[in-house]
Amino acid sequence: PHREAIDQFNSSFTDYPCIMTAADVHNAAIYVAAHTKQTDNVLVWDDPKVNVLSDRKTVSRFAIWAPLLPLRGEVTARHTKNRAEFFHALERKSPTLVLVERSAWRNSPHITVHHLPTKFPELADWIDAHYVASDTVGNFLVFRKP
Repeated sequence: PHREAIDQFNSSFTDYPCIMTAADVHNAAIYVAAHTKQTDNVLVWDDPKVNVLSDRKTVSRFAIWAPLLPLRGEVTARHTKNRAEFFHALERKSPTLVLVERSAWRNSPHITVHHLPTKFPELADWIDAHYVASDTVGNFLVFRKP
C-alpha cells in the first residue's frame, strides 16, 4: 500500500480549511485500527488519510466530499447521481464506524464547505438514523451502530 513520508503528511495540513491536525488524523487511524477488523468498512467524513493509515476500506469510491457537494451554487445532476451511488454503497457495505470531523457536524461554530447539516443533510440524517455518537478522538466524532 502507498504510504506518505511523515513530512509530506504533516505538510498537507499547512493550509487545511478545518481545525483538524495531523495528530488528529494519526490518532483517529490508531482508534479505527483498534476498534475494527481489517475487513471492515469505515466512513470518514471526510479525510481518506484515516482509512489509509488504519488500513481500512472506504465505503465507496467517494472518499472525499468534492463529487458529492457543490463548492458553490446548487447541487447538480452529477452530484445527485453520485449521492445515489454513495447511499447505495452505504446500505450495501454498512460501515462499522463513522467518523466525522467536528467542524462538519451539528453545533459547529464553523460552517465549512463539507458541513453535513447544511451541505449534505441527507447524510447527517442517515448517520442519525443508523448510528449513535460513542467517542471523540482528537477533532473527530465517532459514531457506531446502537
